[in-house]
Amino acid sequence: MPIRLLRFLPLAWFILEVVVLIEVGQEIGALATVGLLLLAAVLGSLLIRHAGLSVLASMVGPDPGGRTTLERMQAAGWKVAAGFLLILPGFASDVVALLLCLPPVRKLLAGLLPQPRVTRRSVIEGEFHEVDPVPDGTLAPPPEDGPHPAGPDDRPRNPWSGPGG
Repeated sequence: MPIRLLRFLPLAWFILEVVVLIEVGQEIGALATVGLLLLAAVLGSLLIRHAGLSVLASMVGPDPGGRTTLERMQAAGWKVAAGFLLILPGFASDVVALLLCLPPVRKLLAGLLPQPRVTRRSVIEGEFHEVDPVPDGTLAPPPEDGPHPAGPDDRPRNPWSGPGG
C-alpha cells in the first residue's frame, strides 16, 4: 500500500464505523445501539484498569503461567489497546478490540512487531557503598578510611531526618 493512501486510512475507518453504526441501529433500534456502545465503553475502562493491575502484579512476583515480565507487560499493552478501542464509539473498533483479547491474535501481531534487543551494553556497571542509618534517623558517619569527598561538613543531609538533621 503506498504511503500516500495511508493518509486516508482514518477517514476510511470513520466512514466504516458510521456505516456499521447506522446498519446496527436500523436492525436493533437506536436505544439498544446506544446501550451497546455504553456497555462497550464501560468494559473498555474495566479492561484498561485490569491491565494496569496486572502490570503491578508482574512487578511484584513470579507469574504462575511461567511467562517472563516482558511477555506480561506486552499482554497488558495489548489489553490497554483493546480497552481503548472498546471505549471508542463504534462497532468495528469493538470487533478489533475483541480480536486483540484473543491470545493467538496477540501472538500473531507481536510477531509482526520489532522485538526489543537486549545487549551487554544495556547493563550499567558501577560501584556502590552502603549507608546505614543510625538510630536517631541521621546518616551514619563516613567510614574511617578517609573523609567524605566533599569534606566533613559538606556531606549531604538526610532529607528524612527532619529540621536541622
